[in-house]
Amino acid sequence: MNPLSLAALRPLYLIFALAFVQTGIGQTNDFSYQGSLNISGQPATGSYDMEFALFDSLSGGLQTGSTLTRTNVVVSNGVFTVTLNFGSVFTGAARFLEIRVRPAGGGAYTLLTPRQAVSSSPYAVRSASSANADVAATATNLNNQPASFYTNAGNLSSGTLPSARLAGTYSQALNLSNASNVFAGSGSALTSLDAGNISTGTLADGRLSGNVPLENGINNFTNTNSFNFGTKSLQVRNDSGLVPGLNVTGTGGNLGILRLRNAIEIWPSDDASRAGNLDVRNPAGNATITLNGASGNITATGNINGANTPAIKVAQTFRDARTLGPNRIFVQDSFQNLETLTVNVPAEGYLLLTATANIASVWVSSSGGLQVIKGHLKIEETTSGSPVQLVEHSSYLIPITTNSANQAADVAVVSWVVPVASAGQRTFRSAITVEGGLYVYTTSLSAQYFPNSL
Repeated sequence: MNPLSLAALRPLYLIFALAFVQTGIGQTNDFSYQGSLNISGQPATGSYDMEFALFDSLSGGLQTGSTLTRTNVVVSNGVFTVTLNFGSVFTGAARFLEIRVRPAGGGAYTLLTPRQAVSSSPYAVRSASSANADVAATATNLNNQPASFYTNAGNLSSGTLPSARLAGTYSQALNLSNASNVFAGSGSALTSLDAGNISTGTLADGRLSGNVPLENGINNFTNTNSFNFGTKSLQVRNDSGLVPGLNVTGTGGNLGILRLRNAIEIWPSDDASRAGNLDVRNPAGNATITLNGASGNITATGNINGANTPAIKVAQTFRDARTLGPNRIFVQDSFQNLETLTVNVPAEGYLLLTATANIASVWVSSSGGLQVIKGHLKIEETTSGSPVQLVEHSSYLIPITTNSANQAADVAVVSWVVPVASAGQRTFRSAITVEGGLYVYTTSLSAQYFPNSL
């Protein structure tokens, strides 16, 4: 128990500086409080410092007005009197006085309990002229403004509204243009946002939709995409020195298709010791290239040798011309087809066609006379089905004059250039005929493609 206590509080009285004055002079909010202070059960005598505060409840609650301090209050035989003024706080609601006491000059204050209820005396404050009070009670204007003026926030020209007054739904547009504004929360209730108004910052990958390419993620393009780099280039590189590679895969019958129009160029790297290389491997690990189901080898010199390459294609039959065995073919007075060749060519270029045939005469003059044998070698195009002759070349053989097994021999060669306007498949064949009789041994037909410019 506190050694300081209020043994008995006298009733609270309101004493005005001018209790009764002439009409027109107002009253103040001063009132006198008289109390009795005991120390350890005995009336106190001496000087004390006191603090006085008003609250809206007997315990806890909110303080009303400021705290008043009175120093060197004289207490005689336990009785003291002080004058207090908390301002215009007596509005009709209950008020409770809290007192804290300490010896004058220092030390901690001792709280005296319980708080003391304020009697109705302060609420008697009114004008000295009841007529004027009646007029004030019925006044409808404040500062020459109706009461409704003060319920319209649009009439507020100064001051700051506390945050508790800012709540609810705002149906009108709000322009928050100060850069110091802070908006906190999850943002889940924000709607109608326009990303075009975002001028700074970076969105994390997780905030982007699935159809947006990511710099640091796996991108799956499910539609036809065109990449226009303008004057720039697309680089696939690894600065650690390793070649990362470009993997092109597919499903069904189109596994790993990479389509390049017109040409592909492979240049040496910026390291002069390394050349530009193209290494195409088959499942066995050998360097090869496969076109239209046929395979060709890539030689160390860079030549492509294969049956279906568009750059060069050769059809040939080898027969040993040193013997007179059955591998030779006999031609007399009618054309004999030798080789057939089908090539796939790109547009805008030329095909150089060349046909060869090792031929030997059949007839030997027994009477010593000479019989000249004429062979005709030609190239035809059969793309449309019906053969169209492109070129024909004649060779003349003069047989020997003895009955030995040796005959006159020659190599018949004919070439032709065919312009290629559109890409597609072209078919050609070589054929030969002889006026008299002729043996044909090794034959070939080749097609070489040349673009308009190299």
